[in-house]
Amino acid sequence: MTRLNRSSSGSAAVAKPQPASRKAKPRNVGDWRRVADTLQTDIILGRLFPRERLVEDELMRRFDTSRHAVRSAFDEMQRSGLIEREANRGAWVRSYPAQEVEELFELQETLEAQAIRRMPLPVATEVITRLEALQKAHEAAGKLDQPLEIFRANREFHEVLFGACGSARLAEAIRGYALMTDPIRMRRIPDAAWRKEAAKHHRQMIDALRDADRERLAGLCRAHIEPTKLYYLNRHATGESIRD
Repeated sequence: MTRLNRSSSGSAAVAKPQPASRKAKPRNVGDWRRVADTLQTDIILGRLFPRERLVEDELMRRFDTSRHAVRSAFDEMQRSGLIEREANRGAWVRSYPAQEVEELFELQETLEAQAIRRMPLPVATEVITRLEALQKAHEAAGKLDQPLEIFRANREFHEVLFGACGSARLAEAIRGYALMTDPIRMRRIPDAAWRKEAAKHHRQMIDALRDADRERLAGLCRAHIEPTKLYYLNRHATGESIRD
């Protein structure tokens, strides 16, 4: 119903219609995490290559999200060491020079060795049970050639393993370095022979835990990461494309 106002002369004046209130479009505060998680997986599985540019406008369209969400995702990925950014140049997938690869793997090996040294043995039965289930998932994904599921099962296997060290801070540090070396290590996921060898190592690690054999477990963990480092370094040295 239109409201009438009286003017000073007593005549009725039609009030101007009030504009309809606009409801603010709700913002999905989790968008940046969705963007970051998806791009992280793309990098680790080799869908995005070293030095490949990440263009904000393209990612906004791909994820149907805001520039703020994309930039927040970049912030997180830069902190994790997965991308590099420069003012007026944008963002791109991080590449790893040979010396940096050596240093990253050296630090990861040192942290993992410390976790094994302080790990209470024998570990809880629940840890063994969880590791066995994850290894079955890892092998099943390998048989079905599902690289993303292989990666997820592998990552959780190692998080459960080193999470049993008794130090949340040490386990978190290992996760951080694993995130930085994942794009290097996971280049070999398409290699069925490598997947078979990795699965064998996992089973042997479980046996070493069950037997409370600390020295054997430490040796297996070293042997587990060394081939992927050498694979990357050899390809880097010969100038072969890391994309393949």
